[in-house]
Amino acid sequence: MRHAWVMCGLVLALSACGKSAEDRMAEAAIKAATGNGVQLDQEGEKVTLKTADGDVTVHGGDNVSLPGDFPDDIPLPDGYKVESMLETGGSRIIALLAPGDAQQLYAAASEGMQAKGWKQTVALQGDGQGGLLGYEKDGRKATLSFTPETGGKTAIGLQLVAADAAPN
Repeated sequence: MRHAWVMCGLVLALSACGKSAEDRMAEAAIKAATGNGVQLDQEGEKVTLKTADGDVTVHGGDNVSLPGDFPDDIPLPDGYKVESMLETGGSRIIALLAPGDAQQLYAAASEGMQAKGWKQTVALQGDGQGGLLGYEKDGRKATLSFTPETGGKTAIGLQLVAADAAPN
């Protein structure tokens, strides 16, 4: 898992670079850090790492949007902005920024997810500032984290695991 985060960090750092000597150096650095051979492909604000274990795609920049097949049973707050998205092996990790108080967004998400038929498996709140929610539905898993940001905004981390990718 540590290797996946190292690779993701390198991909994010390189997302502004084109296929060039820098990409070849990045591929070599990732291989040295992880022991895995990779190929970096960049298309606009999307970078894909191709490995023997599967592809990892990172979307970043000002024009990131949710994919067309994003589940309609996951309620999102009004006015959210997608900051980035990582896709790999049936899982998506999405970073959102939304206007509003973290505790209010946490409560709204808890209510909304359960209203859409999700079974709550985790509900953690620390020091009144943020929180973590976990859910299961039809073999899928969803985890949401809430962290207050400056300017009356909240960072929301959303991890989705497809039914065919979720470990039992």
